[in-house]
Amino acid sequence: STHPMLVSSILDGLGVNRPPFVTVVTDLVTAHAWWFDIRADLTLVPTEEARNKALKCGIASDQVQVAGLPVSGSFSKKLNRKLAHEKLGWDSSAFTVLLMAGAEGMEPLWDIANALRSSNMALQLAIVCGRNERILSEFQALDWPADTYLYGFVDNMSVLIRGADVVITKAGPSTVMEVINCGRPLLLCGAIPGQEDGNVRFVLENNLGWWTPFPEDVLSRLRVLQRMDTRRKDSVSMAIDSLLVSKSASTVASEIIGLLPKAV
Repeated sequence: STHPMLVSSILDGLGVNRPPFVTVVTDLVTAHAWWFDIRADLTLVPTEEARNKALKCGIASDQVQVAGLPVSGSFSKKLNRKLAHEKLGWDSSAFTVLLMAGAEGMEPLWDIANALRSSNMALQLAIVCGRNERILSEFQALDWPADTYLYGFVDNMSVLIRGADVVITKAGPSTVMEVINCGRPLLLCGAIPGQEDGNVRFVLENNLGWWTPFPEDVLSRLRVLQRMDTRRKDSVSMAIDSLLVSKSASTVASEIIGLLPKAV
């Protein structure tokens, strides 16, 4: 199961004579107790913090493993910034900012985008509005600097992320891990209280990005990043690489396959 509300109900329905059951936790840190049922044969969690929560909820230590959070393979494929720019038609010499909503779009996008539009900063801006067609049409009706690209829902998000120097988005677990897999720093501008607070803490404590909840915070941090020398940028990249997150999907798959003999 990959949803906390289904774990116990599925196990109840399967009964005693059931195949092996695996829970794949998709909350990075702040995992609800519903994720953890002692009847599961294996519980795979994305972080040590989530593992500690599993242990507190009664999961045996040999039945919970840190495996990372699996994301689509496209986010783990190697694609350098220059090649991404060529694919997208972007200027590879420009400092590039990606402002990224989720698939359904997000309202804070408006305030941050307008702050960037009126900032006169020397940057190339790409904005992904997701399925929020209203906000996309409103953006398209505005005057933007020439080096601004507006997108609705896209199917090449990994290319867009790899083309950016920094990504501005909310602290959803999958989005955070997709950006980290692509090796780009994060400016987090929103989080669901309680559920996603731990994701923000995870990013900050691992030096993967910054918390910038207001437009003025975003502009201030972008100015710092523009002035950052290569060594400091490399330190952020090293922090990202140290997590080895690109192996998460294969780790999860291997652990599940390892339980197949028990199902026979």
